[in-house]
Amino acid sequence: MKNGYNPFQRTGIDVFQHREETIRIVYLGAYLERIEPGSLVFIQRGDKLFWMGRAWLDLFWMELEKPVTVMEGLAFLSQQDYMRVLHEKEGDFVHQHELPF
Repeated sequence: MKNGYNPFQRTGIDVFQHREETIRIVYLGAYLERIEPGSLVFIQRGDKLFWMGRAWLDLFWMELEKPVTVMEGLAFLSQQDYMRVLHEKEGDFVHQHELPF
């Protein structure tokens, strides 16, 4: 398995690691033969954008409310991971200041 997104692949299924998580990209016309519960999947639409979500055997949970490019989805995951790391290090009050009034 490779460690990074290949933007030149446009068909089939692309599987790679991003921030310790396995990500699958399902391009138009392809399908997953097996679903790993809770795995992160990008599913391509007809307009070249992707639905990003987590797949279970009987459910697809949308991570974002609108279709995105793969790069936008990966940026979202990186920001989410950054927030998680900050809260683990700093606690619940990360960069919160007093209100100005």
